[in-house]
Amino acid sequence: VEEDMLYLKNMCACVRDGGSFIFEGTTREIAAMYFTRGEEFERAGYKVVTDFSVTGAWEGLRSHWILYPAGTDLPIPSFSLMYFVQMREYIDYSKDTSLAVEVSDVLEKLMKTFTDRIGENGLIESFKERLDAKYNALRDGKYYLGVFSEFGLRRRLSAEAQELAVQKFATLNKDLKCATTFVGTSNVFLAKKFGVKPVGTMAHEWIMCVGQGNHKHNPAYSNWYALDAWVKEYGVLNGTALTDAITTDCFLKDFQLTYSTLFSGVRHDSGDPIEWGEKMIAHYEKLGLDPKTKTLLFSDSLDFERADKIWRHFQGRAKVAFGIGTYLANDTDVEPLNIVMKTTACNGQDVAKISDVEGKGMCKNPAYVHYLKRCIQWRMEHEK
Repeated sequence: VEEDMLYLKNMCACVRDGGSFIFEGTTREIAAMYFTRGEEFERAGYKVVTDFSVTGAWEGLRSHWILYPAGTDLPIPSFSLMYFVQMREYIDYSKDTSLAVEVSDVLEKLMKTFTDRIGENGLIESFKERLDAKYNALRDGKYYLGVFSEFGLRRRLSAEAQELAVQKFATLNKDLKCATTFVGTSNVFLAKKFGVKPVGTMAHEWIMCVGQGNHKHNPAYSNWYALDAWVKEYGVLNGTALTDAITTDCFLKDFQLTYSTLFSGVRHDSGDPIEWGEKMIAHYEKLGLDPKTKTLLFSDSLDFERADKIWRHFQGRAKVAFGIGTYLANDTDVEPLNIVMKTTACNGQDVAKISDVEGKGMCKNPAYVHYLKRCIQWRMEHEK
């Protein structure tokens, strides 16, 4: 057991502060027989929640261990969504439902535990209080955002919380005193339910997979392959282009007159928003396009105060819009975890995101990241 705890402790040391992880394995570890199903205990400064299922007469054992720092609460771990999503993807791919049936009690227990703890910790109540304050701040003119949408699906506190947010802001423009316009949500179901517009852009994964998931492609041209495929599909109704999958500077190499004309705007998701916006306006002007006809969509870690400052800076120089996620869908008395799922491989090949700021990249293979950076560097230094 001590060796197991050392192993888990080392794994936990790799998780950023406040993070959690779930460990699942199939073993013949007899020591697990001494754990009570659903038992919680502390060891080596960590809280462990255990569960397991036995195959036959102990010839096989599937263990579930949830580990997080002792002394902290676990209201709704970010991995909870991943556990259910992975199960759904497995069923969709294999058409095999036997695994889901086998672990259904675990899934039910996880869901009940998480929903109960939301209530126990008052997270929904604090969420509602903050939601009301946000709504009133816009209605009363404390902040002005122009137009904004709710982008919180991947980072929401819960389905209930996101629905409350969309339902609340869907009524914002019925109040004539509010100049800010709520456009819609990235949650298509909630958009339909509350009669607002489903809003979204291309994702980093699109550029990563189309541009890097084919070994014949030079990954430094990922944006060109993705933009080309997008335009072939959508013609002149292309919406918003995402700039920072492999840095905005590399993106602009491919975002020349044709694509800059065909796309209605661009989306910021990393780096300094003011510097990025100035760079995009200068790029449009260099191409002879009027920035006032283009949309600058900001979506990186926004709250109303930051959005208000960005809008005022670019007022009258471009169309400005915002996609706001965590602040609308997961703002409570407990700081939310910064964890999302990203693509790390496609067609059996590594793919990577190299954003405009350190810490937002994603890849499991450091050698591939080095290769991709070298390709980008060579292009930036040698291609006019």
